[in-house]
Amino acid sequence: MSNLKADLDFSPDLTRLLETPDDVLLTRQDMATITAMVQQQILGRTKEGEFLNVKGKSPYTRAYYLKRRREKDYQNKYATLFYSGNMLKAMTGDVVFDEGVPVAEVGYYQEKTDEDIWDLASYHQSLGAGTNKVVRKFVGVTDEEADDIRLELQRLLDSHLK
Repeated sequence: MSNLKADLDFSPDLTRLLETPDDVLLTRQDMATITAMVQQQILGRTKEGEFLNVKGKSPYTRAYYLKRRREKDYQNKYATLFYSGNMLKAMTGDVVFDEGVPVAEVGYYQEKTDEDIWDLASYHQSLGAGTNKVVRKFVGVTDEEADDIRLELQRLLDSHLK
């Protein structure tokens, strides 16, 4: 099975944050909070037309933009992946357990995702969309977003230590 998901491993950070990492475990609810946070980061960044592999905003080609504008009165000249909204709404977040430790996963899972949406997400994330095969990586986090996640993990851990 293939998956398009954010690869987030903060275990080295957790080890540094805790003097005795075995004493405190993040709960399923804690990881659900992190999962929701990552989803919102991805949606917010993508809505602004910012992607992991492109500096600045990624403009549509003029022909594509004019075609879309005629079809739906589409006003955004930059790629946001929100044309219908269906692909981004289909992104899922889940908490899975890896050797008893809850892990946050965000992305698309081929066995759970509609085939058309899976294909579309795959084209944008890695295969390249459109005639020019443009890749706009959106599943994942920036360094700044990872820092925000670390701060939230610290807050959650602190709440357990009180």
